Amino acid sequence: TLAADYHLQSGSPCRDAGNPDPADNDPDGTRADMGCYYFLFLYATAALNPSSLDFPTVEPEHPETLSVALENAGNTALQVTEVTVNPPFSVVSYPLSVAPRSSEPVVIAFDPPGNGQFRDTLRVVSNALNDDTVTAALSGIGEVGLQPGPVHDLVVWAEGADGHLCWSSVNTSMQGNPIAVDYYLVYYGQNSGGPFFFHGYTADTCYVHAGVVQFAPSMFYEVTAYIGSIGSVLSIVEDLGGKATREEIAARLQP
Repeated sequence: TLAADYHLQSGSPCRDAGNPDPADNDPDGTRADMGCYYFLFLYATAALNPSSLDFPTVEPEHPETLSVALENAGNTALQVTEVTVNPPFSVVSYPLSVAPRSSEPVVIAFDPPGNGQFRDTLRVVSNALNDDTVTAALSGIGEVGLQPGPVHDLVVWAEGADGHLCWSSVNTSMQGNPIAVDYYLVYYGQNSGGPFFFHGYTADTCYVHAGVVQFAPSMFYEVTAYIGSIGSVLSIVEDLGGKATREEIAARLQP
């Protein structure tokens, strides 16, 4: 011993030489040591969860971001030294360290240059004991002029003074690629042939037109799927004096 220090050193033969019963493992999870004081084995681990990121279909110059959790199940800080991807994917942000038994997000952006499917691999290099380089598969589809497919199975019924609408969710674009719809825009008109005016929006697949039964003997509806900021739609409606047709909104939303 040195200065009456009875703590085990890293090369001591007493390390992991105690009772083999897992119930008596040291706090660091290793087999029990012999002696009064156990040797604390400091380690960090790395894992990416989920192990793959599948981006929805994205229009060029309208990047989408997703995140994957970098997890550390060890008992000391995970130090990140490098995070890499290749275009059209890019790293938005990542942690320089991850505390023990916790996780931090790695944020990835996808901005395709044109039509097609793109794949790459996210690589995170660290001081992890289990694997100094962990990976996650990346994939995404680019579609120029991305437009959601049409809404199907629209059902309308009256309930009290309110009109109720429900429809099937839209999951593909006009070209048949998978998409994630942000909102559905609801239009109404007193004639089946239009014009149809903007009434409101929802992120759900049902909508209530409050009080419509009281002031209209009949009403017709159209619903369109929308990808983007709802603020853009509301600004168009405001610019048009609060009453905008489906065609007027569609025209102004064109790039």
